[in-house]
Amino acid sequence: MASPAPAIRRYYNQLLDSSRWDDFKVRSGDVVVATAYKAGTSWTQNIALHLIFQDLKVRHIGGVSPWLDKAFRDHAEHLAILEPQAHRRVIKSHMYFDGLPIWPEARYIHVGRDPRDVFMSLWNFYTNFGDEMFEAFARTAAGPLPRPPADISTFFDLWISRGAIEGETDGYPFWSCMRQTQTWWPERHRDNVLFLHYADMTADLRGQIARIARYLEIEVADEMLDRITELCDFSSMKRDAEALEGHESGLKGGATVFYNKGTNGRWRDVLTPGQLARYEEVASNVLEPAAKRWLEQGGPTDGAA
Repeated sequence: MASPAPAIRRYYNQLLDSSRWDDFKVRSGDVVVATAYKAGTSWTQNIALHLIFQDLKVRHIGGVSPWLDKAFRDHAEHLAILEPQAHRRVIKSHMYFDGLPIWPEARYIHVGRDPRDVFMSLWNFYTNFGDEMFEAFARTAAGPLPRPPADISTFFDLWISRGAIEGETDGYPFWSCMRQTQTWWPERHRDNVLFLHYADMTADLRGQIARIARYLEIEVADEMLDRITELCDFSSMKRDAEALEGHESGLKGGATVFYNKGTNGRWRDVLTPGQLARYEEVASNVLEPAAKRWLEQGGPTDGAA
């Protein structure tokens, strides 16, 4: 087993714990889906699992592909899911590049999404957290997670102007989805790192699934690719939400809330000109211009210079 490039920073709050990777034993071919919140994590996990199994079963994602750096759940349970698996494994992460061990024999997928769309999806997600989730957050060493404010405008002003991770200036009370992608951006040309974008997956899901298959060196027949595309489109995943997420969703509205709209651009009717100007200021400070352009538009990373 090759040694990983060392993680150079520890991340910890009510949601993230980078130390959970310390006792993980990598296997050749492991797939790590490492994204920000509400950027297409479950979507990408589901695609990867379907490509690996190719049996068209609807699986409980967390029961096969747990979120390993999740701070508010029992870490031993996640290892107990992964260690007995004889098939190629898919592991969920919400970790920054510099908080994650990078093994040459593993494959990493980073998914980006326009931060304004991330915010809109996060608002729906956050306001549907059930009491059980807040109780779990409170049991972490970081202490309770604040409850959401009463309206989306107040939340945006907090989210864009406060940090929840040391040194960050946005993302409150979660973390900066923009700085997270910025840590991945210089690594986009690594052989074992694939960049995907939510908008590209929305526009051409079949093409992006084929791209993932090529990256993972998985052969898939055209007919199977068509079936996987059908199973992994937004309407199918929302229909299958209870099976995909089940009781672990922890949301007041149930698992279907996890798959809310699946659309982009709703922020245009919600955020004020002043709030959009504030976003531009913060994004330009956190992201280099090429990374900002790619996060907002998608497309090839090489074409975002």
